[in-house]
Amino acid sequence: MTEAKNVIRVNGLYEYLVEPTYKACMCVSLSNVYSGQEITYAELMDNYLVELAGANISKEELTADPLGYLLNGYEKGGNFFTYETPSIKQLHKFLNIRIEGVIKFDVTFEVSLSDEQMAKYAEAALSDARKRAELAAKSTGKKVGDICYIEDTNPPSYLEGFYINQGPLLRKYNVSVAFELI
Repeated sequence: MTEAKNVIRVNGLYEYLVEPTYKACMCVSLSNVYSGQEITYAELMDNYLVELAGANISKEELTADPLGYLLNGYEKGGNFFTYETPSIKQLHKFLNIRIEGVIKFDVTFEVSLSDEQMAKYAEAALSDARKRAELAAKSTGKKVGDICYIEDTNPPSYLEGFYINQGPLLRKYNVSVAFELI
């Protein structure tokens, strides 16, 4: 963008509530058995499947990641299992399954924005940018004209870690805009 004397650059924001897909990964491993009790990996899996069934989660809803397990350096039998759900209640059920040999490895959430959502959020952020520009221009005795430049670098999808004490999943849609000053 070529800079001009009669241009004002601002950022516009729009805050939105995300509707994510939660992903939780559990490590089911003999390396996590500390009681000294002799147990096989098959027995550990059977115990885990019983607990999953009690939470109304089937083995078919899990995705196994044996390579991920091996790459993390575990030396005893085991596997990583990932569960995906749009429901925070279902995520709680999955994470509340606690038996020896099973530990939480990772919890994330993924957000995918539709073209319609991105258009709506961009429009709202542009409106905010215009308001900000008008307030700033007013102090100089000028008015805001046409848009000269827009930069929108918001991704259509993203993955984030999910942590404790995280409230509502609000995110900001940002645009950088340059307006003519008249």
